[in-house]
Amino acid sequence: MISIPPDMAAGLGIGEGADVTLRSHAGLIEIEPSGLGERLRAEARQEAERLRSDPVYMAEMRAVHEDMEAVRAW
Repeated sequence: MISIPPDMAAGLGIGEGADVTLRSHAGLIEIEPSGLGERLRAEARQEAERLRSDPVYMAEMRAVHEDMEAVRAW
């Protein structure tokens, strides 16, 4: 059992009794909600579908990408 401060737990989207995945490396312990990888993959699939089906949204995202690249190149 691990006690996590309420604000931090809320930021992770977990509550009391939640299943989590623990990893350790280089003297650190990482905690993430169980199923996070699958949840992120599902969100990525939804985003990809929206990009394919909504040309206006795709144009907006291209503009955002170009703005970000311009700032990064600066």
